[in-house]
Amino acid sequence: MPVLSRSVFFAVLLGFFITGAHAQILDDFTESQGPVVDTTDGDGPVTDTGAFGPLGSRTLSADKAAGPTGNAARLEVIGGSSVLSYSQDAGVTGTAIVTWTGGPADLTAGGADTLELVVNENQEAVPIVVRVGDGTATATFNATVPEIPPAGSSVTIPLDQFAGVDLTAVTLLELEIQGTSDGDDILIESIGLLDNIAPGVAILKTATLIDPDDCLSPGDVIEYTVTVTNTGDGFLTQVNVEDTLPAEVSLTGVAVLGTNDAEIVTFTSGETVGDAAVNYGIQRLPEGGTVVVTFQATINVGVAPTTVIDNIASITQADALNQLPSDNAPVVTQNCDIPPPVGIPTLSQWSMLLLGGILVLLGWTARRRGLLD
Repeated sequence: MPVLSRSVFFAVLLGFFITGAHAQILDDFTESQGPVVDTTDGDGPVTDTGAFGPLGSRTLSADKAAGPTGNAARLEVIGGSSVLSYSQDAGVTGTAIVTWTGGPADLTAGGADTLELVVNENQEAVPIVVRVGDGTATATFNATVPEIPPAGSSVTIPLDQFAGVDLTAVTLLELEIQGTSDGDDILIESIGLLDNIAPGVAILKTATLIDPDDCLSPGDVIEYTVTVTNTGDGFLTQVNVEDTLPAEVSLTGVAVLGTNDAEIVTFTSGETVGDAAVNYGIQRLPEGGTVVVTFQATINVGVAPTTVIDNIASITQADALNQLPSDNAPVVTQNCDIPPPVGIPTLSQWSMLLLGGILVLLGWTARRRGLLD
């Protein structure tokens, strides 16, 4: 049976959990600040500003949008635990913002090319907004921090997503956390920069005929195997595999998870006979790891001989480089009513030599008889 999990969330371009080389730690949250607590709906945020962080000043802001009276949205830096903590009481939805200002600071120093959030805990998928500014221009990146079981996982965003900003002279860095439901709690260990991140993912699809007469025709079964491999550096997550079946076949053998090096694989379709697609998400696939899924499809009645059946599996929202690899496993039906051609026997070289020898002997014998007569 496939390994199931709680929800898996995908965010375009936010694709890797990576243990890369740190170029800089911008804020490791070792200096306590707050808490800022907002218990009143719609009255604006509660803030606190201190001389912390990479640019010289750090402001915490918590804003309760809705919820029961007295229940709060709460943001603080817990220096003893080295975490930034945002939590919401029961029934509360709200927003928390951490703003670093000052500088200017060079985010590309040391060859850095990726912004990293190291997440200690996240109970549910939480939307975030990251803003980077240079005093003249500000760029915004919207993403989702997925549900993260293990502590110390990291979410990465390529710096080239902040187009138009002079990354060598940054005066604003801002992280907005958008709580959307009860119990949205998130603990962030640090915000920093990575260098030399080389993501990569590959997909391979094969088709095998499950038919003893070796003639592919309506009613026959094809077994498909889809293999996803992490070919890059570090952990890969938020891989969404989509495999829509062609009209010529129907799913008759549900998806089965084989080799699985990922922490979580969640099927969204393909577990019921007759499903039109086999789709699933992969969370935290380690470097060099693979996930193998097999399923069977039957060729539908009425499919004509010599029909090419293309079946393409693809990866979407795969990684921070927005790679979208895919692979096809085509098969061709046959006209099984035409018997195979019967081969005409041929003589081997030795048989030809023997026949030649016999002919020579017969000719010599005939000539000898002619001379005697």
